Amino acid sequence: KALAALALQNGAKFSNIDILTGCHDQATSTDTAELMLENQWDSVDPNDFLGFIMAGKNIQNRELLKLAFTKGADTSKIKRFYKLPSEETVDLLLAHDLDPSKLLSLVCHSYTFNDADVARKTQFLGLALEKGADVNKLERFSQLPTEEEVDLLFAHNLDPSKFLSLIWNIYTH
Repeated sequence: KALAALALQNGAKFSNIDILTGCHDQATSTDTAELMLENQWDSVDPNDFLGFIMAGKNIQNRELLKLAFTKGADTSKIKRFYKLPSEETVDLLLAHDLDPSKLLSLVCHSYTFNDADVARKTQFLGLALEKGADVNKLERFSQLPTEEEVDLLFAHNLDPSKFLSLIWNIYTH
């Protein structure tokens, strides 16, 4: 933190470096996060910071999420989950007005790496649908959905043509 503060005092700017897109795999301390959000020289936009948290290792860090929300971050600005968040993180996002349809899209766009991820993904899909998500607002899949996920989406009236388009986009992007 001290070295970053020194750099900022001497003219460095967060906006001039790839801090928010290149460091997803780096854990961030609360002190560093506060410097990023509160420094007088070049603070990071709270929505960009929230996106940074959601895209990497910091996704489970409730303190960083709370800090982002304290600074005014808006859950509607989240672009993606690189990996699935914890149940507690999802609850916190919903408590900060994450739209259930947005949750559905974020979950469908996240990657699953093992059976536990697949089970949690299905759980979050069910939660989003229970909270009123519109399956036809689904934006993308990052990988082929499981048969259980497809059944759940069709049970909530997913348009078959929309589904075909979503599947087709996996292979063409």
